[in-house]
Amino acid sequence: MLKVGVTDGEIFVRPTIEQEKYYGEFYNTTGVVPVAPNTAYALNWDGSNIADGVSISGSQITISESGLYQFNARIQFQSSNANIKSAWVWWRLNGTTTYANSATIGTLASNGGYLVIRNSEFFSLAAGDYIELMWAVDDIGLAPTNVAATAFAPAAPCAIIEVTQIQQ
Repeated sequence: MLKVGVTDGEIFVRPTIEQEKYYGEFYNTTGVVPVAPNTAYALNWDGSNIADGVSISGSQITISESGLYQFNARIQFQSSNANIKSAWVWWRLNGTTTYANSATIGTLASNGGYLVIRNSEFFSLAAGDYIELMWAVDDIGLAPTNVAATAFAPAAPCAIIEVTQIQQ
């Protein structure tokens, strides 16, 4: 019970201390050419805009501290033929566990056109776990690609992924 008086009193202070949260933003600027249709591939990462406690090595996005993390990915595909074709994007844990119900699918029927697929998921991860962004196409005329900068716009990377720790 708090007490207030003219000459005495009590005050209750409850400090809120924000815990350190880990994060990272990574990209692929090289693009990829699929070798075969209906084949799963892990997308490699070749750079980072910012990171703390999250790192990349090839296709692996590794978490240094356990917690609940949100992953937001965007992957850009370009078509090289007029066939109707589809792309799938999903998540895999530690190289073996595919997350059920995590796929996003997009379809395109345009020669030279682009298809952008976004996928977002939450993962409860242990320190040292890694996540991979997986993709597949049903026609090798559809491939993850980057677009060079123009006089009026910056380059568009093949893919970007954002990782944010939500809870420790």
